[in-house]
Amino acid sequence: MLGLIFIESPLTDTKMSSSYYYMTKLYILTQKSMPAFCPDDKGLIAAFKDVGIEATAKIWDEWELKFNVNVLMRTPWDYAQNREKFESLLQKIESSQSHCINSLDVIRWNMNKKYLVELSKQGVDVIPTKVFLNFNAKEQKNLLNEGPVVCKPLVGAGGIDTFLVEKNEDLRNTDVLFGRDILVQPFISDILDNGELSFIYFDHQFSHAILKKAKSGEFRVQDDYGGTVSPYEPTKDEVCQVNSIIKATGRQFSYVRVDVVKLKAKLLLMEFEAIEPELFFRFSKDSMYKYCKAVKQSMCV
Repeated sequence: MLGLIFIESPLTDTKMSSSYYYMTKLYILTQKSMPAFCPDDKGLIAAFKDVGIEATAKIWDEWELKFNVNVLMRTPWDYAQNREKFESLLQKIESSQSHCINSLDVIRWNMNKKYLVELSKQGVDVIPTKVFLNFNAKEQKNLLNEGPVVCKPLVGAGGIDTFLVEKNEDLRNTDVLFGRDILVQPFISDILDNGELSFIYFDHQFSHAILKKAKSGEFRVQDDYGGTVSPYEPTKDEVCQVNSIIKATGRQFSYVRVDVVKLKAKLLLMEFEAIEPELFFRFSKDSMYKYCKAVKQSMCV
């Protein structure tokens, strides 16, 4: 889920009749264990070339940041396990007067899932969410009175350290959350049968949607836990509902994935993915090209 793209556009004096031209370079940052991006991003460098951007892959926590460049997150999916280093990178981007796509404001807002509580107060239909700062043993024990619930870190990704807690069970697995800031949500059992929906947008325009389902005996839908993914054709009303959710944030997104669960005809927000979302290009023929065009539109040169 997390990679970064650094873009620089040096101005070159050709001393010819055309006077000047731009050569746009793009450094796509990914994580060390995934130097060629995730399989779904195969062809991304070629797609950027098609829109006039020369791209090169780099490792997000090894590449040396340059001054005054454009930065695009792509697949640095291990950022939550290296949070201090990642936050340091964001600070370097800011202090180097570089431009981040999505913006640093969006990324910092999206890193902490307490935004779900904020959006709920603004009238967005969100799965009821409680936030616990510095989670402790007393609060852990109280989870048994609220179950079944899902608890996970406020800053996290990929289903790591995410637990389903039901009544009368051993809670020792959740000890790993002690001292951390977490959120707790009621478990929506409909997910087991109906799955989770993801709506993908580029430049605030709906592109495509997918359905993610967990394997038998599991509640997490990520493919790391055996989940499956298939294309989904949403209704106009569903797209309108997601449009309203995005509008309620009051933020601009070059790209975003909105994860929801459907209860009857209502979509409840589960998470925004605006940092390094998997975008499932394979399920929409033109989506990679649209993504590259949206990124180019957001660049500062």
